[in-house]
Amino acid sequence: MMARIPEAWSRALARLNLDPELGTLALELARVPSGLDDPTRRQVALLALLLLATQAQGSTNLSLEGAELESLKRLFEAPELEPAALLADPRLACLAGGPEAIRPFVLDGGCLSTGRLRAAEEALAARIRLRVTGKGKASTVSSDILDQPVLLSDEQREAVRVAISGALTLITGGPGTGKTSIVLAILRAALQDGLTPTDIALAAPTGRAATRMGEAVAGAMTGTALQARTLHRLLGWSPQGFRFNARNPLQALLVVVDEASMVGLELMGSLLQALRPEARLVLLGDADQLPSVEAGSAFRDLVEALPGATARLTRSYRMDPRDPGGRAILLAAQALREGRCGADVLPRLAQAQDLTGIGAEFLEAERPAIAGFLEEWGDRLLWGGGNAVEAQEPLRQVDGVWGPDEEARLTRLFEHFGRMRILCPLRAAPGLQGVEPVNAFLHERWRMRAGRGLGKELAFLPGEPVVMRRNDYRRGLFNGDPGLVLLLASAAGEAHQVVVFPRAGSFDAFPIGPLLPDLELGYAGTVHRAQGSEFDRVAVILPREDSPLMTREILYTALTRARKSAVLLGSHEVLAQAVTRSIRRSTALGRLLQAPHL
Repeated sequence: MMARIPEAWSRALARLNLDPELGTLALELARVPSGLDDPTRRQVALLALLLLATQAQGSTNLSLEGAELESLKRLFEAPELEPAALLADPRLACLAGGPEAIRPFVLDGGCLSTGRLRAAEEALAARIRLRVTGKGKASTVSSDILDQPVLLSDEQREAVRVAISGALTLITGGPGTGKTSIVLAILRAALQDGLTPTDIALAAPTGRAATRMGEAVAGAMTGTALQARTLHRLLGWSPQGFRFNARNPLQALLVVVDEASMVGLELMGSLLQALRPEARLVLLGDADQLPSVEAGSAFRDLVEALPGATARLTRSYRMDPRDPGGRAILLAAQALREGRCGADVLPRLAQAQDLTGIGAEFLEAERPAIAGFLEEWGDRLLWGGGNAVEAQEPLRQVDGVWGPDEEARLTRLFEHFGRMRILCPLRAAPGLQGVEPVNAFLHERWRMRAGRGLGKELAFLPGEPVVMRRNDYRRGLFNGDPGLVLLLASAAGEAHQVVVFPRAGSFDAFPIGPLLPDLELGYAGTVHRAQGSEFDRVAVILPREDSPLMTREILYTALTRARKSAVLLGSHEVLAQAVTRSIRRSTALGRLLQAPHL
């Protein structure tokens, strides 16, 4: 048996932006069956690798025939692989079996899956079916809730009515369709119906999305104690598992989850497991956006399989002619989602000087042009207008409390840096076409401008935006939370680097040292991480070469993060290839929901 994975497999994994360790794991799995000759064992390793690569990209199973399999065989340079014939070998019975068998791999309906993900899909489907077939709570919604403070449209009203009485409600709509207004109406109706704030749980999959949800509720419903949390915090995550589960369910009688398209299969299963039978669940999201980073496309699958529990929002309030920028961005995003990318969709410009900064535009750009664009982005947008000075002036506290002037300055800085973001489909890419090189470029640009003698080796400089890379429950910080590296003056007058994060209407400062392993620069971020966020200005830098990761959903999600201006930079050929490709994850959840017995 080969000790190293073939070069063709390594190249394919790199092209898919996947961990090369998947190849090593596939080789180990192929060692399980005994009595195989080397060529057969190699085929088993290859099949295992195709399944692992497929699941790493988000599908829960691998179809053993059809275009998807043929595409993977070409990518991994393995035209000879015949999965069906290979799995018919009785010597592989210890590795793969039917749904009833306990095996590493499950073979069912012409698809191969891992036992873990197949069990997760079966468990989620069973809980969803119990919830959908059960009787909901008969409730009415008074007209004043539907009319004040915002007059809801007919489709928004219907969504509220379904949510207030159904055991499970799915609300899907694109940007600007009024999902926040619906959430507020649902909460008012629930409170009017007799629920108390302690009976209601608000959650989102990321810290940033939860913060936005909480801010919207707090701003519109003053006087209530409703707070939004991440799903992990709601369910009481710890290294030992979730505190709330089937044996210890949540107390909430109404659970509302925003940005549900970002929730992976297993997390969705944990949420359903932790609900009381009588609790109502409302999931809001955009089924056309990118699915979750984790395996599965639970929200999209549920929307497609359960039309009776789904409310679709089709009217976007960004189409207001008084907002030409937002209208143009939305029209361009919808066209890309439909597979169109002509000049009538995105004006194609040859020079950065021709950019208007209004609506959606495309700049044909190679590395020198992108470098010039980034320099202008930094000098004019990020650090212009006195922001560079404010970001470097040491902050002061009195007995650990911010004064009004410092609160105002922090508010200005966070609002400023929160108005713009560079997005990249890939984290690492040659040149300036990935998150990491773009962040490094702007970091160096800022160091040259404002380093003030600080060493180049410093990972972060005062005045730089940063993002949390993982959850820190002790400090109450979560993956995706945005912060700013700033200077804080001590009582003795010395200035020390701190990281400041917005927190419940104020700001918390933490010494930077202990947080260093958990931080990354926040000038640029992946499109996946930007879900749940909106910015006035967005620049989307495409990779130089076409990638299987470039899809309509990536483009649609990236553009719809922008409110006023969205600029795509890169090769129009790559853009044209991307709009021909759509994410259709192969999952069994929809089929299981339709099955007569689970």
